[in-house]
Amino acid sequence: MDNDDASAARVWDITCALLQYLETAPAAKDTLEGIAQWWLWLELTEPVLKDVKQAVALLVSKGIILETRREGMSPYYGLNPQRRQMISSILSGLEGRSTLH
Repeated sequence: MDNDDASAARVWDITCALLQYLETAPAAKDTLEGIAQWWLWLELTEPVLKDVKQAVALLVSKGIILETRREGMSPYYGLNPQRRQMISSILSGLEGRSTLH
């Protein structure tokens, strides 16, 4: 597996972990750093934050996570309440697979 494949696999794993977290804590909202540290319990390193940012961007692009921007502050992210049911459907589709990708 080359670096691009490894990075894509990490981003996919993070995306799935975010969906699982939001299924159990739908009111959660945080910055990228907070998501990495408190939702996923990951070490705050540049590569980790890059992967978390890509996973969050994917979920934002699908409308599952909403981004809120505030002047002079980092944006924060939270579940789009209109897409909550979609998370259960996605996670149900992943059950029973030997890998997440």
